[in-house]
Amino acid sequence: MITKNINIRTFKSLDYPELVKLNNLVFPELPSGLQEFRHWDENRDEKHFLYRIVAEYKGEIIGMAEIGHDAYMFHPDKYYCALQVIPDYRNMGLGSRLYQRILKKLQERAALLLRAEVKEDRQEGLRFAKKHGFTKEIEEWEARANPKELDYKKYDGLFTKLRVKGIEIVNLEDVLEHSRNAKRELYLLDQTLAKDVPQPEPFTPMPFEIWEKKLFNAPNLLPRAFLVAKKGDELLGLHSFWASEVRPKDLYIGMTGVKREWRNRGIAKALKVQNMKWASDNGYEQIITWNNSKNVEILKINNELGFVEQPAWIGFKKELQWN
Repeated sequence: MITKNINIRTFKSLDYPELVKLNNLVFPELPSGLQEFRHWDENRDEKHFLYRIVAEYKGEIIGMAEIGHDAYMFHPDKYYCALQVIPDYRNMGLGSRLYQRILKKLQERAALLLRAEVKEDRQEGLRFAKKHGFTKEIEEWEARANPKELDYKKYDGLFTKLRVKGIEIVNLEDVLEHSRNAKRELYLLDQTLAKDVPQPEPFTPMPFEIWEKKLFNAPNLLPRAFLVAKKGDELLGLHSFWASEVRPKDLYIGMTGVKREWRNRGIAKALKVQNMKWASDNGYEQIITWNNSKNVEILKINNELGFVEQPAWIGFKKELQWN
């Protein structure tokens, strides 16, 4: 039996290329690059636990599983998990073997809760979650748009209206050039906006030093596509695109947010439109985003701007009890 010859072991740093290959076989529509993958791993908060194992067969990594703390809603006894097996090795019990290994580690740590995400068109994953006692918690819509298809002239009036009110949109390079405290100001804005992103538990602030490394050392950071709305010296909102290491014509939306007291004035829409115009002018062909199903206002704006909904990502949770 093939399964008897599969070795499950702890992940090593030398495994990164094979791990990226595995991810891209499982999610060909959302490929990752080696630099991107390593960056997010290597800039984690040291207090956040991460445990990753791989399944190896004839020198090839054919599956993986990991558990870790969620940086954005940290709780010492609550974890997320991810589990991947390439198509040719599914339905052999490998997924269950990997899952049992991470459960053992969770028991050692007396974990209280485990979370996972499954794309709604992945029937095997949905069956696996149901079989192992996970229940639906949240839903996030994936959506995609071609920036070349938007009529930008229809938004001229929106930008005129904002300029009259003294609101301007600048990029990251501009912000850094004109303020000695720019990074700290951006950090405070980002953390303020992140509090309002819908998620199952309260937002956990990120230490400045870690935030700074995650942002400014990121291999896919695009300073000219990191936009900030401001009035005078006050930063009001932001919108960012991130490059794809693997698909040079794709962009990913990182954050769209406006301070509560400045909402309902068209700022979020203007940020999105200006960045999409930049993307169109620079030859990008696809923008990908994810939004919680409860984020009605952003979903409404995305729909107006031509984003087409893809299969959603379902967030599951499981309460853990140990005998």
